[in-house]
Amino acid sequence: MGLWFLAAALAAGCARGDAVRLSSAPDSGGGLVDMRVVRPDGPGPFPAVVWLHSCAGLVRGARHAEDWTRRLRGLGYVVAIPDSFSARGFPNGVCGYGMRVPPRTRADDAYAALRHLEERPDVVAERIGVIGHSHGGWTVLAAMDAEVAARARATAGARHAFAAAIAFYPECAAGAWVRGYRAIAPLLILAGELDDWTPTAPCQRLADRARADGQPGDPDSRSVARARRNHRRRQRRA
Repeated sequence: MGLWFLAAALAAGCARGDAVRLSSAPDSGGGLVDMRVVRPDGPGPFPAVVWLHSCAGLVRGARHAEDWTRRLRGLGYVVAIPDSFSARGFPNGVCGYGMRVPPRTRADDAYAALRHLEERPDVVAERIGVIGHSHGGWTVLAAMDAEVAARARATAGARHAFAAAIAFYPECAAGAWVRGYRAIAPLLILAGELDDWTPTAPCQRLADRARADGQPGDPDSRSVARARRNHRRRQRRA
């Protein structure tokens, strides 16, 4: 019922869409990962975005997914939305238990999605970005780290890397990649200064360190980590 509702919601909000099955990495805990791909009207080719859901997944977070798919499609992007949780036995998400499907695993899904997109004739292969929220934002950080990206890209057989990324309120303190973090392309981190779940300070430190190292990103690191003063509560998250 939940998966049917997701498909119906996305179909209602988007004029066109394709259901795709991705082969995940052998050690990722899920043989096949479902993904939906939605494209704008017109012949294309278009730039594309891999959109990574939050800890709520794509069943509980169907409305959030529909909203962002509609926005991105309206801006002229092909949107790919992989479901990293359902095939691994967590259709209702992993909120509070984020390491049940760790960001490193989801990074493999992201590059499998990129591999699919770059083979499509309606996508500009050199212009594929990645956006993620919460657990998905944490995954974006993993997927954009040079070491993680190299492994995930090779596993997926992708010809390109992500051209740019946006991480909304990610976890910036946890992950083997944090200490020596090196972004492979421009990365924007958007986090609330008064966030009561994922603190901003670790994101600010990561952004400041990256800026000092001359890594690609927003030229003003303080605008990266403190995009706006807000106070999000758990129940408002999708």
